[in-house]
Amino acid sequence: MVLCLALAPVLASAAEEAESTPAAQEDEDRIGWVVVEASAWLPRAIGAGFDAALQTSVTDSYDSRLASIEPESSESGRYRAGYSLSRNLGDIMVTWWTHEVTQRRSAYTPGVFQFGELFVNPLMAGVFDDGLADGYDAGSVLEIRDLRIDYSRIGFESQRATLRWILGWRGVTHRQITDATYYCAFPVYDGTPIFFPIPADSVLAPAPDVASGISRFNGNGPEVGFQIDFPLHPRVRVEAGLVVAFLDGTTDTSYSSRTSAYYVLVDLNSPAIDYFPLPPFPEFETTNEEGEPYLPLLRQLQIPIQIQASEQTTVQVLDSNLTLRWKIWRELEAFFGVKVTRYDGAATEIRAKAATLSANGVYNVQDATRVRKTTSYEGFLGGLTYRF
Repeated sequence: MVLCLALAPVLASAAEEAESTPAAQEDEDRIGWVVVEASAWLPRAIGAGFDAALQTSVTDSYDSRLASIEPESSESGRYRAGYSLSRNLGDIMVTWWTHEVTQRRSAYTPGVFQFGELFVNPLMAGVFDDGLADGYDAGSVLEIRDLRIDYSRIGFESQRATLRWILGWRGVTHRQITDATYYCAFPVYDGTPIFFPIPADSVLAPAPDVASGISRFNGNGPEVGFQIDFPLHPRVRVEAGLVVAFLDGTTDTSYSSRTSAYYVLVDLNSPAIDYFPLPPFPEFETTNEEGEPYLPLLRQLQIPIQIQASEQTTVQVLDSNLTLRWKIWRELEAFFGVKVTRYDGAATEIRAKAATLSANGVYNVQDATRVRKTTSYEGFLGGLTYRF
């Protein structure tokens, strides 16, 4: 993009010199022209974020704010190549666009448990089983591959506007990966610090709660649309386009969550669970009725929950653009504008809605939710087109 702006004055002077010389006569027997285009798109993914934590003020419990992971604008290349047939027989164009953006967010307030663990399953979440952590780290990876093969032809032409209809095929792969980890850096319960008499590398050290989700759509289908050109000058025109595609494909989703809970064994010779201690876990420092310490009987139960699903889905794609095109030298055009591509239902989020834990440590998922999301890529677009 910077190179295009730097060369613009030079190419403009070259264009003026070219206008002073007679143009070469077009070969009437020529079949057509090869068209290549390279552009840089700076889109922002709208609707692709997820809520990692709920941060509550330590002074005002009613002051809570969502800590969301929102993908930022990221530049990606968009390329087109094809053949423009003479005598208004139409154009055949192949368009390829790939985009990937990674975003992470973290916060830590050791000893102050103000982050609600939104992404993990609430069953036994948090070191005190209250769904709170004093630190978190979360991230999102968004990937998309978009391939188009279109045939277009002029349907209406006048001095003020030229309308071209578009008919083609589109294939899309859309994937989103989300993850979050919640920590207990310094346990404090009701304002009182708790010092576990265990080494830092012990299996009884408070384990972080983790969760991750993956959504992947892969589908293809027909698309139809139109493009209108408004000439402003022999070398300058405004281009507006709209394309709608209907893609049939498969969406594969998965969700995993792992929390933990302390429990006390019946005795050292049996793996059976006697009971689950309550915060602030006095069993770390006290003894039973026989005067024996509870510490050798303490264990930490890992509660992994995983859900996978696959379904046939239909995704609607709405593609629109508004650009200004300027023929800067012979068949070389520069363009700049705005482009919006909306993928309706390309991402799916699945969660374990309800889970239970029995007294003997058996856990079960009783319900799950599945929500389809819409992602729009919006941003400025600029590049060069050459026909030869």
